[in-house]
Amino acid sequence: SELVDADAQTDQPQPPKPGGLRDRRMGAEDSARQLVSAREKLALEKEAALVLERRLAEANDNAATLRRDNDALRKTAAAAALAA
Repeated sequence: SELVDADAQTDQPQPPKPGGLRDRRMGAEDSARQLVSAREKLALEKEAALVLERRLAEANDNAATLRRDNDALRKTAAAAALAA
């Protein structure tokens, strides 16, 4: 009977069955980590989009200012050419 006890103590435990509770729990934990990661990435992308939209608005304002300045310079140049 001691041999049987010794054998039973040295047997390796059975690996968890695929799709068993351990797999599902690990899958749920992995899914939760992926969800947190996706939310963080989305927050960073939203922040980056806001920064880029602000820069685009500033660039559009600068372009409009440059167009107005260019038009004013052309009128000044045309008036100077007529006066000369």
